Amino acid sequence: MKVSEKDTNEFRNYVDSCSKTKGSHRIFFSGKQKVSDDKHILEQCENATVIGLVNNKESPIRVNNKESPIRVYDTPDQLNCGITCIDETTKQFVFMIVPRGKVCGKNKVVTASNPARYIDALDEVEACERNLKGERGKLRNIVFEGRTSNENYQNLFVKADRGGKGLIRHIPNKLTPNSVNEIEKWKHYITSIINDVVPTEILKGVRAGLVKIGLDTRNVTKKCSQKDCLEDGELPDYVVENEKTFQNNPNMDLLPALAVSRNVSLSMHTDNDASLSVVIVYRREDINHHQKHKTFLHRCEILKYFTFGCGISVGLRSGDILIFNPQIEHCISTNTDVCDMTGVMTTSHYFKSSVIGLNDNDIAIKQE
Repeated sequence: MKVSEKDTNEFRNYVDSCSKTKGSHRIFFSGKQKVSDDKHILEQCENATVIGLVNNKESPIRVNNKESPIRVYDTPDQLNCGITCIDETTKQFVFMIVPRGKVCGKNKVVTASNPARYIDALDEVEACERNLKGERGKLRNIVFEGRTSNENYQNLFVKADRGGKGLIRHIPNKLTPNSVNEIEKWKHYITSIINDVVPTEILKGVRAGLVKIGLDTRNVTKKCSQKDCLEDGELPDYVVENEKTFQNNPNMDLLPALAVSRNVSLSMHTDNDASLSVVIVYRREDINHHQKHKTFLHRCEILKYFTFGCGISVGLRSGDILIFNPQIEHCISTNTDVCDMTGVMTTSHYFKSSVIGLNDNDIAIKQE
C-alpha cells in the first residue's frame, strides 16, 4: 500500500484540530471503547490530547468513515496476510506488519522457542529494577496505563555508556542465566524473520550504517580485564581483533538493543537517530498450548494500536511483528479493553546511533 503527502497532511491537520492547545502538544491514542478511561494521561502530561481509535460514541474518529483521515486496520482478514506501507512521495519505507503465519510457528528459517518461557523471562527483567522516573522516560513522554507495581521500562543488551565513551552490553545483575538464554533465543527468532521479510536493500543500508560507526560486538574484545583496569584507575580499553571480518560480516546484529515495558503508551514522536525498529506485543493468555511447539493463537484479540503520522493505524495481536521506519512519526496506544490485570508486555528491538556521543568511529563495546 502507498500513502501520499496529501494523506499525511490531512492526518496532521486533523490531529491539530483535535488538540486542546496550540504550539507544542503531545498526542496520544486510546485503544479503549471509552476514551475517558484514559483520562489519567491528561492528568500526567501537560498539553496532552487523547484521540480514540475505536468506533464508539466518545471517539472523534469513525472507522471506515470518509470524514476520518485515519485508516485503522484491526481485523484478522486485513492483517493476516501482512501489510507493507511505502510513502509514494518520498519513496520511504514506512512499516511492514509480518504475515501472521510466520508469527504462529510457520517460519521456516528458525523455530520459535516456547513463548511462555520468553514471557516469564520478560517478567523477570521487569522485576530486576524499577525505572519509573528516569530522564529517558520523561523526555520520551512515556505514560503507563494505571498505577500498578508492575509499571516499568527496561533496556537490555547494547546501550550507551553513560559514564564514559562508547557502548556497553547491559544485562541486569539479578537476571538469571536461564532468562538471558530465553531472551537471546527469542531475539534470534525475531531476527531470522526480519532477515527473511525485509527487502535486501534496506538490510544492506542498515548494516552499512552500523559498520560506519564501528559496531560489531562479536569482533571487539578487551585488552585488559575489568578488574585490572579499575585497579589502575583507568577505564577498560578495547580493540577490533579482525578488521577484515569486521568490515565484511553479513550477519551483524542489526537491532542489538531491546526495550521492555508493560502497559506503556507513547505520544507521537520521531526517532531521528534510529534507522530500523521492531515493536511486538505479548499477552500470556494468547499462547496456544495444544500444539507440540507452543506458539501464539492464530486468531486473538487486538491488544494495542500502532499509529503513524501518515494516517495509518495498525492493530497488534500477541506476537505480531511490526517493522517500521522510526524517522516517521509514530506512537503506540493504550491497551484495548480486552487486556486484563496482567496487561500487555511491549518489546522494541532497535539501535539508536546518536546516544553513542562520539565524533569519530572509535566505538568501544564492553561488558557492564
